[in-house]
Amino acid sequence: NDNGDREKRVGETPALSLNAWYHLVFAYDGTNKTAKTYIDSQLVDSQAVVGTINPTYFCPIKIGYKYEAAGSNQWSFWDGSLDDFRFYSKPLSAKEVQAIFKED
Repeated sequence: NDNGDREKRVGETPALSLNAWYHLVFAYDGTNKTAKTYIDSQLVDSQAVVGTINPTYFCPIKIGYKYEAAGSNQWSFWDGSLDDFRFYSKPLSAKEVQAIFKED
């Protein structure tokens, strides 16, 4: 979703069960302008992305919360834990996502 000229919301997931760990992967391919979300190595979302992901001081990448509605100034925050967080300098293929899932 596009909330103005600064924020792009990608990688939304279906509802997850409480008190369970999940292996989540968000893969952005800037060349093909696609964003993919995997849960436990299974692709659950793929969408075209308009523009670029370009984090700055004024518009950083935000993980674990989302803007609810334009103009409402309301946010939802992740109520859980993150472990073994990684950034890669390239988009991961489905095969690479599966290999990482199996090693963890």
